[in-house]
Amino acid sequence: RYLPISPPIGIGILGAYLLSQNKNVKILDENVIPITEEILDNQVNGLSEPYIFGISCVTASVRRSYELAGIIKRKYPHSVVIMGGIHPTALPEEVLKADAVDIVVIGEGEEALSALYEAIKKGRGYSDILGIAFKKDKFIVRNARSRLFPDLNLLPSFPYHLFHKISNRYNLGFISSSRGCPYSCIFCSQKLISGTKYRFLDPERVI
Repeated sequence: RYLPISPPIGIGILGAYLLSQNKNVKILDENVIPITEEILDNQVNGLSEPYIFGISCVTASVRRSYELAGIIKRKYPHSVVIMGGIHPTALPEEVLKADAVDIVVIGEGEEALSALYEAIKKGRGYSDILGIAFKKDKFIVRNARSRLFPDLNLLPSFPYHLFHKISNRYNLGFISSSRGCPYSCIFCSQKLISGTKYRFLDPERVI
């Protein structure tokens, strides 16, 4: 509560991409509203099963992420819980040891999430989806890494409408104009997601 809060840019971009692929998307930002069972019920109201929950986390929030996954699985046992973000990207096997986590997205998530949505809703397997790790029987399967998103200019605009009801709770915002970094600083984890490849939006698109 002592830090300024901004909309979750990465999650918003993922949501915008899924919307552009005609997927149903709702976003909960626990930096603003603590997630409860009642709030979860409101979110899934009107959605078709199986429910798909995505949780993004860094190392500092992974304990709460496991807690949320457990709440979701107890309440909706047939749902699918996907975790992504830098901590699951760095340590997918550790994350999948949590009973309530079904799938981990490794690296950039746009194409993997869209493919997972299709597979889960149609009852198909995940063996052909790049950039994920998942549980199969008692084993963890780690598929090959997916490609980096080919052209950032093809991503849809940020979905501000998904945050409209809580927009007055944010203190500042950011504009995402690039991804990646060409350097290999030992203290930075960015290269786990995009290697040392740097990509940027056209200036006209940023404006």
